[in-house]
Amino acid sequence: MHSPCGEAKRCARTLSWYKLPLMASALLSPSTRFAFWMDGDSIFTSARPLPPPLPGHVAIFSSEAGVGGEYPPATVNGGHFGVVSGELGARLLRRAWQVYPAPKPDRWWEQSALIYLFGGERAECRKDIRAFDCARHLAGELGSHVTTLNSTVLNAPPWAFEQGADLILHTFGDDVLYTAVGGKATMLAQVLAFLREHEGGDLGAFLRRFCSPEPGRFCNVAQKGPATPTGRQGQRVRIAK
Repeated sequence: MHSPCGEAKRCARTLSWYKLPLMASALLSPSTRFAFWMDGDSIFTSARPLPPPLPGHVAIFSSEAGVGGEYPPATVNGGHFGVVSGELGARLLRRAWQVYPAPKPDRWWEQSALIYLFGGERAECRKDIRAFDCARHLAGELGSHVTTLNSTVLNAPPWAFEQGADLILHTFGDDVLYTAVGGKATMLAQVLAFLREHEGGDLGAFLRRFCSPEPGRFCNVAQKGPATPTGRQGQRVRIAK
């Protein structure tokens, strides 16, 4: 896989695209049977193993069901996914890279390409993958070999995390969504501290002190528990150090 940009031009692809060739490179090793991509703003919250693909399938992806926001529930998420080694898995990554420029909304970058690819590469979906139920059914040569999991297994947002059911916590989106806790990095550091200090504790309950399940509010207002000295909702809050 090579960039479509010439050596004299700056490549227009965002860094998010490059997870595709990185995964393809990882699968080239004869000792690698399965490779998993994990975005840097996420944490494995449990030692439970990843769910395997269904028989005959070559990849696992998360759906967006339960995530909220602008994403249709049937949309696959590119933040966390696994691919089995072999020709079909390599073709999946190669074909996703080739869907460039990305279909609208192009701000979803390689995720728009994956949704278009797994939806059967329909012409109307090349214009905008949010139209015509483009992501509702996995189809075509590649989409029909993809296992989709409930979003919270591989891609649980802080406001929807459920202790014991979810595996990966993902603080996706912009830092502004996490202003109440000082930004993503602060939230992830506090989550790691909680997991170390409270083995078996209810991480979901801890997160819901700061993160709203209401669309558009995310982790920018206090919901429960101690906040500022006045204790009023909507104030900036500080997680215990």
